[in-house]
Amino acid sequence: MALLAYLAAAVPDGLQRRDTLLALFWPEASATKARASLSQTLYILRNALGEQAIVTHGDDEVGVSRDVVWCDVKAFEAALDGGRLEDALTLYRGELLNGFFLSDAPEFERWVERERERLRERAAEGAWAWAETRAAAGDTVQAARWGRWAAALASADEAVIRRLMTFLRRIGDRAAALRAYEAFAAKLTEEFELDLSAETRGLAEAIRAEQAPKSVAEPIRPAPPVAPDASAPRPRKWRPRVIGLLLGAALMTGLGIRAVASHEHGAAPTPAIRRIAVLPLENLTGDTSQQYFVEGMHDALVTELARISALSVISRTSVLGYRHTTKTVPQIARELHVDAVVEGSVILAGDSVHITAQLIAGPADRHLWADTYVKSRRNLLQLYADVTQAIAREVRIALTPEERTRLANARAIDPVANDLYLRGKYHCESWADGGFQRGIAFHRRAIEQDPTFALPYEGLAACYADWAFFDNAPATDVTPLAKAAATRALELDSTLGLPHATLAWIRFVTDVDFVGPDQEFRRAVALSPGSSWIRSLYGSYLTFAGRFDDAIRLKRQAVELDPLSVATNFSLGFDLHYARRYDESIAQLRRTLDVDPTDFAAHLVMAADYALEGMLPTALAQCDSAIAIAPQRPEAAESCAWINARAGRRQQAQDLLQRMTSTTRRYRTDPIEIAKVYENLGDRDRAIAWLRRAARERFPTLVFVKTDPILDPLRSDPRFQALLRELGI
Repeated sequence: MALLAYLAAAVPDGLQRRDTLLALFWPEASATKARASLSQTLYILRNALGEQAIVTHGDDEVGVSRDVVWCDVKAFEAALDGGRLEDALTLYRGELLNGFFLSDAPEFERWVERERERLRERAAEGAWAWAETRAAAGDTVQAARWGRWAAALASADEAVIRRLMTFLRRIGDRAAALRAYEAFAAKLTEEFELDLSAETRGLAEAIRAEQAPKSVAEPIRPAPPVAPDASAPRPRKWRPRVIGLLLGAALMTGLGIRAVASHEHGAAPTPAIRRIAVLPLENLTGDTSQQYFVEGMHDALVTELARISALSVISRTSVLGYRHTTKTVPQIARELHVDAVVEGSVILAGDSVHITAQLIAGPADRHLWADTYVKSRRNLLQLYADVTQAIAREVRIALTPEERTRLANARAIDPVANDLYLRGKYHCESWADGGFQRGIAFHRRAIEQDPTFALPYEGLAACYADWAFFDNAPATDVTPLAKAAATRALELDSTLGLPHATLAWIRFVTDVDFVGPDQEFRRAVALSPGSSWIRSLYGSYLTFAGRFDDAIRLKRQAVELDPLSVATNFSLGFDLHYARRYDESIAQLRRTLDVDPTDFAAHLVMAADYALEGMLPTALAQCDSAIAIAPQRPEAAESCAWINARAGRRQQAQDLLQRMTSTTRRYRTDPIEIAKVYENLGDRDRAIAWLRRAARERFPTLVFVKTDPILDPLRSDPRFQALLRELGI
C-alpha cells in the first residue's frame, strides 16, 4: 500500500527510479533481498489492479498508469493549478495517509511528513483564495465558512488566527471573529499553556470596541467541505469512505469549527425543537472491524441525549434502518415524527476520537448547527456530554440542575476497559446464539481492567437478567450475579437509570413481588426519561401485575420513542392481549408485522387473540404462518399446541405435548405452556401439577400466571387459587 501510494502521489510525477524505491522502503535489506522484495510487491500490485496498472521503463524505472490508477492527491493539485478552487477543496478530506505507518522505513515516513505539510499548506491557501472569491461575490456566509476552514488547517498559528479575525471583521461578521479569538485563546491555554501576544489581544479589543452588526448566518456541513444547496431537500447519499487512495475524512481538529443557529436575513424562525432523532454515525475510521466502536458511540450519544428530561429522543433501534438510506431529511423527519435530525461521523486517529455532528431542522432540511469535537479515548464520556450540552443549547431547552451537574462532571475512563465494555454490549444486544455468554465475558474483562467503571457493571447486570428471562439460563445461578452487578453500578454512579430497572425486574421475577418493584421502576424512568426499553420493561411489570391501563400508557410512550422497533411494537400488542383487548392487540400486531413481516412471535400472539375470541380456524392459520416463517424454531409450533387442543385437533396437540415434555430436549420447556395444553385437553389435574412444578423451579415466567388470559378457565379452581396464595399473588 505504501509503495502504491508513493508511485501515485510522488512529486515530480512520472516514473520513479528503482534505486530510490529500494532506499525508501527496504533501507536495511541487502541489495539482492531489496530488489526481490520490490519485484514481489509489484507482482502483488499487478495481480490486484491489473497488469496495465504498473508500468516500467527498462530495469531502472517504475510507475503507475494514469489511465488505470486515479489518485485524489494528483486531482487535488491539478484542480488548484487550474483555478478550480471549489473542486480542489472538495477533494481535500484530511491529512495525507492519516493513521498509516510503515515500520523500518524512516525515509518513507519523512517523505509522508513533508508531503502532509505541503498539501496542507496548499489546501489552506486554496481555501483562503476561495473565501476571498466568495466575499467578492457578496456571499459572506460561504466566505466566513471557508475562512474558518482554512484557519483550522494551521490551528496553533497565531498569525493565522489574526488573519481569520481580520477577514471576518472585513466581511462584517465581528461576532464570529471574536468567537474564533476566544476559541483559539482557550485552546492555546489548555493545550500549550501559552498566552496570546499583545498584537492578537489588541486586535480583539479593537473589534470589540466597534459596533457589531447582527451575526451572519453560518449554515454549514463540516465534511465534505461543499456548500449545501439550501433550495432543495438533501438526499442522504453515502459516499465511499475514502476517495482515491490516500486522503481520509477531514479532521477539523483546530479551532473547533462551528456553525451557530441560522438566522439568515429573511429566513423564517426555526420552530421549537423538542423531538429529535440521532441517525447512525458514519464510520469514517476506514476499518470495518471498528464498527462496534462506532455503534457504541452512537448508542452512548442517544442514551445521553435521552436522559435530558425536556427532550424526546427516538431510540436507537428505530434509526438503525436509516444507516444507508437515500431518503431526504424531511422524509426521515416525517416518518419518525421528529422536529430535527442529528447526523454525525466518527474518525479514529491514534488515541484521539473525532466526532463531527450537525443538527438539521427536519421539515425544512435547514442546517442549524454543526461542530467537530476531538477527545482522547479516556475522555469519551466528556465528549458525549459536550455534544449533548451543545444540542440542548441550540434547541433552547433548559437543563435541570441535576442534568447540568452530571454533564459537567463526566469522568475519565480507561480506553481498554471501554473497548471491552462496548464489545460486551454489542454481543449482549445481538441476541445471537451464545451472545449473552460472550457479552458477559467481555463485560467481566472490562471490570477487571477498571473496577471503578460503572457502565460494565450496568451492562453485565442487564445481560445476566436478559439471559435468565429470555434464554432460559438457570435463574438461581444468574440472578444473584445480576443483582450484585446492578448494585455495584449504582454505587459507582447513582445517576444511571438502567440498573434500577434491572433490580426491579429481578425482584419482580425471582420474588414474584407485584408491589415492591414499582418504586425502583419509577426511579429508573426519572433518571432515564427517554429510554424506551425502561418504559417498556416497566409496562410489562404493570401488565403482569394487572394494572393494564398504566401499562398500556407506558407502552404507547415507548412506541413513540421507538416507533420502528419490532420489540417495542410487539410488546404493546402483547400487553393489549393480556388486557383482553383482543381486537386492539390484533391491530397493533399487524403494525408490528408492517415493521418486520418475519416476526413469527406477532403471529403467535395474534393466534392466541383469535383463539380466545372463538375464531379457531383463523387462529390456526396464524399458527401456520408463524411455523412457515420460523420452521427452525420449535416454540413456534409448540406455542400453538393449546390452540390445537381447543380446536379439537387432539392428536396434533398430543404430538406437540410429547415433544415439549421430552427429556432429550436441548433446552427447558416452560411448564406453564405445558399446563395450558393439558387444560385445553380437559386434563386439569395435570395442568395444576405443571403449574406447581413451575412454582417449585421458580421458573421466570411464573409472574405471568396472575393475568395470563389463557389461564382464565383455571381461576375458579380452588387449587389454582391456593397456588396463587402460596406465591403471594
